[in-house]
Amino acid sequence: MKPPVLHLELTSKCALRCTECARTKYLEKIPIRELSVSVVENIKKSGKIFREVSLCGAHGDPIYHSNFHSILKILKDFPGQPLISIATNGSYRSEDWWKETALLLARKDEIIFAVDGLKDTLNQYRVNADWDSIRLGMETVKKFSRVRLIWQWILFRHNEHQLEEAGKLAKEWKVDQFLLLKSSRYSKESAEYPMRSTDFAQEEFRRGFDLSSL
Repeated sequence: MKPPVLHLELTSKCALRCTECARTKYLEKIPIRELSVSVVENIKKSGKIFREVSLCGAHGDPIYHSNFHSILKILKDFPGQPLISIATNGSYRSEDWWKETALLLARKDEIIFAVDGLKDTLNQYRVNADWDSIRLGMETVKKFSRVRLIWQWILFRHNEHQLEEAGKLAKEWKVDQFLLLKSSRYSKESAEYPMRSTDFAQEEFRRGFDLSSL
């Protein structure tokens, strides 16, 4: 039997106000909380083996935890050295912050940047996201590590025409995987409406990525 996956909700902090996120809809009902570093230490001391530790927030973005790097250091010292998966939008962190993050991670680890559009369309769903700091994050991660970099893109009508351009940027930024998704929350603007299928859209992305030249 494979070891289990450990999911940690590090914090309810988030800089974004995504239009269909429960945090945005019920902001006043979601208190600002952070997982204690001691909780992570105690999990490590238990000696339990995990194949992966997932840092993917339901109501927050893990990179805004005030002791993020301290937690990351503990996770890297877990028994069995599990894969670390970080899911984030990536906005508003500095080059030095991303450099420290990158140097703590191994090649088998991954960072998933949830970025649904380019500079002129990103904020239509991910309200308050900052394109320039996201780009800085992606470029810095690849500059200082070989960690797996994943660009996650929810397909909307307002961003479907940008996939070829996104492919060119993904190649420039040394993205390892482009993950194209349908929205499960926002059907009137998602791929459930008459528009390009995710398979067709993926082919358009690949034209921009130009797989034949790799």
